[in-house]
Amino acid sequence: MKNKFSPLIFLLITLFLLSCNDNESDIGVSIQPTKDEILVAAKTFRLESETFKVNNIVSKPDSFLLGTYIDDVYGTTQADILSQLLLAKKDYTFMDKSIATTVPDSVVLTLGFDSYFGVSSSPMKIDVYEMNKDLIYKENYKSDLDVSKYANLSQPIGSTVATVINPLTQRNNTSIKIKLNKNFLNHFFTTNPNIYKSQESFQKHFKGLYITTKQFGSSTMLQINKIFVTMYYHYKYLDSGEIVKTYLRFPVSSEVKSVNRIEHPVRLINPNVKDEYNYLVAPANYYTRVRIPLKKIKENIDTKGKRLTINGANLTINVLNKDNLNLETYIPYVEDLLLVKESELNNFFVNNDMPSDTVSFVAKLQREKLAQNKYKYFYSFNSLAKLIETELKKEDIKDVLNFVLVPITTRFVTQRSGYYNTTQILSEIRENTKMEAVAIYSGNNSKEPMSLEVVYSGF
Repeated sequence: MKNKFSPLIFLLITLFLLSCNDNESDIGVSIQPTKDEILVAAKTFRLESETFKVNNIVSKPDSFLLGTYIDDVYGTTQADILSQLLLAKKDYTFMDKSIATTVPDSVVLTLGFDSYFGVSSSPMKIDVYEMNKDLIYKENYKSDLDVSKYANLSQPIGSTVATVINPLTQRNNTSIKIKLNKNFLNHFFTTNPNIYKSQESFQKHFKGLYITTKQFGSSTMLQINKIFVTMYYHYKYLDSGEIVKTYLRFPVSSEVKSVNRIEHPVRLINPNVKDEYNYLVAPANYYTRVRIPLKKIKENIDTKGKRLTINGANLTINVLNKDNLNLETYIPYVEDLLLVKESELNNFFVNNDMPSDTVSFVAKLQREKLAQNKYKYFYSFNSLAKLIETELKKEDIKDVLNFVLVPITTRFVTQRSGYYNTTQILSEIRENTKMEAVAIYSGNNSKEPMSLEVVYSGF
């Protein structure tokens, strides 16, 4: 694995290497020409790390998990959905009563999914309830929201039992339709034009849906990418008796408030500070705290009184291959990680912050081929130089700087420069709401302890 420090620094080290220090926690190399007294050195510092349980995350879903899944390594995850519906046609009016009678036929909830996790033939019972309390659009709701405060759970307005695979065609379904009951139809349907004047007036009439699978089904988790309610109705013309069927559709979109509620009733990882491996499990399950020993770094960096410059600082997070786990897990690896100061963790997602060179950093899962069908997986945070230099130059240096590793999802926008050239620009970071997990080598690992590599110079 190659360190991504400045080629110039490594060239200097290669040409003028004079000394090498090697002990249990630090490995260092340095050069110091006698004439101009320039120092260049590299040291490696072992970090402390520990896994901790996560109670919740800020819920900002653009897709949803729905279902219950039991994993042999990480435990049980349950996910359900609360959401408002969008009034797609504002100022909508039905046909004048003097021309035709408007008659409601049915209301159907459609759940579209582009992928699933678990067993395609495992049945899951989906229950739908009407919400009785508003979600506030600008509010940041947590993923462990108390659903009893937002929905009437006494009686579902619709239910169905479904599987991913269609037993008749043996092909996977891509959607599930749930017909809502007649009582709900009579309540939901109205010809009152004031209801359709605005989104606000519509939400006073109908606050939203709560969708859950808690009754049974423990082997399938759906990745829902589309939710909408269709109200079917028909006109019966008074003069001719002709019947014309039509419908109105009310989607779930980013223009209304939604919460993907996540619970972990059974957690099988019991974190210990002495663990050889740490864990990162999404959604809202386990994160890992990383401690950077600032005081130790300061004490072991000697610039002979010269001005300190950190030329490179690289943190590589090595992954324990799933094949090496004692128990089998089918949960895929975490694709993207955020390394963020623990003091800034809560505000980062609430404020929609972006990576910076002194607070937060993003890394993507990488792999290195070792042999045929054998890979080594890792994450590389290779731009920590300014962070380390800034912290070391403070008058009051902390003994330890705490960071947290967080599974995330990223969103990019395309920026065009010229006629042919386009660039993908990171536009948003969210806490991961997908089923992803990874075991990583901790600071206590006997083979590959989590370490920070620092290259510095003094002038």
